[in-house]
Amino acid sequence: SKTSPRYPAARYHLGVLLVGRKQARTGVRRFREALAAATTANNQSVAQLARLALARLAFEVGSYRAAAHFYRSVPRRSRHFVQAQYELAWTQVMSERYRAALGTLHGLHAPFYRHRLLRDALVLEAATYLNLCRYKAARRALKRFDRRTSPAVARIRRVLDRKPTPAQLSAALLRLAARQPSPLPRLALRALVADVGVYRSHRTLRQLQSERRRGMAKLTGAVRKAVLGELGRREQAFRQRFGLEIRRRLRDLLVQLDTVKVKADEIGLEVELAEKGQLEARRRALAAGRRLKRRARGRLVRLRIRPGQQAWPFEGEYWLDEIGAYRSRLRNACPKRPSKGATRR
Repeated sequence: SKTSPRYPAARYHLGVLLVGRKQARTGVRRFREALAAATTANNQSVAQLARLALARLAFEVGSYRAAAHFYRSVPRRSRHFVQAQYELAWTQVMSERYRAALGTLHGLHAPFYRHRLLRDALVLEAATYLNLCRYKAARRALKRFDRRTSPAVARIRRVLDRKPTPAQLSAALLRLAARQPSPLPRLALRALVADVGVYRSHRTLRQLQSERRRGMAKLTGAVRKAVLGELGRREQAFRQRFGLEIRRRLRDLLVQLDTVKVKADEIGLEVELAEKGQLEARRRALAAGRRLKRRARGRLVRLRIRPGQQAWPFEGEYWLDEIGAYRSRLRNACPKRPSKGATRR
């Protein structure tokens, strides 16, 4: 009922079920009810999930303005904020708001979010520069992506090719988490700690170890032997499961990174073709005796400042209250196309 403290969560889960049954419109109404009820009850967890759900549904149907509104409504201190900003960048690219997208991606480079694995953020940044005809910047973004991922992918492949046991994988991850020498790269840690299967198996393993220590300290006699024996068998089973979950996640990560690498290669090819097309157009113009137009002076545009805002140039420091408010001032470098009503002389 509406008076129950579980009402907002119930509305949200009902919306999830309806969307899963291809009833998106009804699902949107349930998500809106969940958001309203959660806001009234000050249930921030459900409210943020409802905002994300509404944003994603709006994105799916091409309503990018509505999607951007809900993504921006996720507060900065929410654990969903980074994901919301990342998806907001996609929304801004799809709606051709490239300067806003570059500002959003710039905020995601802040040191606050180093622990998050945003696999194709740099590839999306390169695609944005490509749409602005900023080919050098696009190449730089692709090079940064390659420097970050290629060595990590090679190390993960070497580890899996050796066919390590679950115990060896567990030990490698724990050494990595303790900042000790490990065959796994740092990038793998970000992916593993965020995986639900890895987290649950590790949490259960730690719980069994704790119960076993308590049993050794508190129990005696036949009960002690029986309980410790059962806990030992369960601990061994979950130790095995923990290692298997690590292997499964590493394999999935390789597939995902390979997919992103294909996208990066495609964008790199598009950049190369665009540069060649630009050079060819200049060659033809020179061959025809036409004077080449000089690039417009001033590579930056003036930002529109809303009431209550202030323009402040980035000076190398990130502040948490500025994340989400960055904007790029780069001018679109693409050649202007003649309007349909224009006539040539």
